[in-house]
Amino acid sequence: MIVLFTLVVAAPTFAQAPAPDPAQPAATPPATPPDPNKLVWTSTATVGFSKMSGPVDTTNFNAMGEIEGATDKRSFSLQADHAYGKYFGQTSADAQHVKFTARQDLAEHWYALARPSFERNKVQSIDYQYEELVGLGYWTGGARGRLDLVPVAGFIQQKKNIESVDGNHFTAGILELLSARLTPLWSLSQSFLYMRNTGDGNDSRMQAAVSLSGVIYGPLAINVTYQAEHDNIVLETAGGSKTTQTLSVGVQLQFPRRP
Repeated sequence: MIVLFTLVVAAPTFAQAPAPDPAQPAATPPATPPDPNKLVWTSTATVGFSKMSGPVDTTNFNAMGEIEGATDKRSFSLQADHAYGKYFGQTSADAQHVKFTARQDLAEHWYALARPSFERNKVQSIDYQYEELVGLGYWTGGARGRLDLVPVAGFIQQKKNIESVDGNHFTAGILELLSARLTPLWSLSQSFLYMRNTGDGNDSRMQAAVSLSGVIYGPLAINVTYQAEHDNIVLETAGGSKTTQTLSVGVQLQFPRRP
C-alpha cells in the first residue's frame, strides 16, 4: 500500500518533465568574446616587373611587403621594399628599405612609438643608414580615415662616403601618416618623414610615399605606389639628382583580407 501510494503521488511529477524533441536543434552556447589583448596578424606582398628591349633597353623590378600585428592598445609592423633597375646595361636603381614600428597607446589619442630602420642605396653611394627613433604620437579620425603626427628623435649610424657626415649622429624630425577608406574595396595610404642630423648643417633627408590599393577578387588586389626620397647631401658622391622617385604598379596579396 505504501509503495502504491508513492507511485501515484510521484506520477504527476514525472509527467511534468517532457522528453526532449529530437527534431529540435540543441541550444547554441554563447559565443566567447574576442580577447582584446590577442594580436591579430595581417600581411601584404606586392611585386612588379617590366622589361623593354630594342631602341631602349631597360629592366625594372620592385617588391614590397608588410607584416602587421595589432591589438586594441598596441601594434607592431615590419615593412620592407626593394627596387632594382637597369638602363642600357647601367644600374639605374638599387635600393632597399626595412622598417620596424612598435606602437603602444598611452591615452585616447596619444601613443608612444619606436621605429628602427635600415636603408641602402647603391646609386646614391649610401652603403648603409641605420636609425633608431622614438616619438610621442597623436592621432585623429575615425573608421573612414586617420591622421597621425609624430615628432621623433634618436640616433643614426651611416656611411654615405662623406667624411663630415659618416659615423654616429643625433637626428630629429617629424613623421606624418594618413590612411583613408575610399570605398569598401579601395583604400589610400600616405606617409611623410623629414629628418635632420647633427654633424653637418646640410645633412637632412625626406621620405614620402602614396599608395592606392583596390581589391580584385578575394586576397588579390592591385596596388599603385609612388615613392620619393630626397637626401640633401648625397650629390657630392652620387654625381646625380638628390631625389629618387619611383612609380610602381603591381599585384598585391593580402592574408587575410583586411576588412
